Amino acid sequence: MRNYGEMNVIHGITPATATTTHYFWAIARTRFLDDEMTQFLFPGIRRVMGQDEVALRDQEVMIASLQEPMREFHCAADEAALASRRYIAERMLAERARAQAGAPVTLKMPALS
Repeated sequence: MRNYGEMNVIHGITPATATTTHYFWAIARTRFLDDEMTQFLFPGIRRVMGQDEVALRDQEVMIASLQEPMREFHCAADEAALASRRYIAERMLAERARAQAGAPVTLKMPALS
């Protein structure tokens, strides 16, 4: 059996406006990059990402049509994303407080472990 190496998917998501987001993605493989497996995988990956875009647009329309705000539902797999949200929200509050106090605003990133 041939070892096809590892495949990593990188997602970069950043808000653009109150209702739009930039979503960048890239895929990297560690071995046999120009082989038939690559030729097979990449069109399917592009198709799946296109389907995700359609689903996200449909969700946006549905959420915008709601009369009441939608309640979020979280599961264990969301923990890293939720921790990131909390960290960003805390940093934003700290920056605002420092700016209102006239102090210079600095950002120190936490150490990665």
